[in-house]
Amino acid sequence: MGKNLSLNLFKKPQSSYHPSVYEANLEQEHPFPDFNRAAFSWVAPEYLQHPKSVRWWVIAGLVFLLAVVIEALVANWTMLAATVAFAAVYAYLHYFHPPRRTKVNISELGVKLGHKKVPYEEIESFWIIYDPPQTKKLYLRVKDKLIPDLVIELEQQDPEAIRRYLETRLVEITGMRESFTDLLLRLLKL
Repeated sequence: MGKNLSLNLFKKPQSSYHPSVYEANLEQEHPFPDFNRAAFSWVAPEYLQHPKSVRWWVIAGLVFLLAVVIEALVANWTMLAATVAFAAVYAYLHYFHPPRRTKVNISELGVKLGHKKVPYEEIESFWIIYDPPQTKKLYLRVKDKLIPDLVIELEQQDPEAIRRYLETRLVEITGMRESFTDLLLRLLKL
């Protein structure tokens, strides 16, 4: 039994689709069926996972080895452990847990991401950053300050149609740009 458990830990997941993608006809069962009757509906990844070439992995490996050597030479064991843990977790998540694909519904009541429903009353504002092919995202700022902005990949959706629909229900923030952190993560393909 222990052998089977260890083999299953290193098996790549069969499907990266969130279970909500497969839900059918929830209009009868769901207490708020209007979340399912969408003006816009698509399946989007939880986040973008940039493809990485062999060159990227070689450079990342060299940076990792350089950091480990420097940390060992200066006897910074805590940072060394943190660097090794970060690299191991990143590689594990990249290979074994690709972003799940989740169904997105924008309806007359609000936005539904998989099973999570966010009514318009809980959304403070929105903005769209659309600069294909690099960035195609809808941002929702919720009123609860403990929750970060919701970021939804637009995939092949028409950003202008979504913007026109949402501006009748929410305040649009204009002039927003991709954050420095998002830009850095995208450029480094992290």
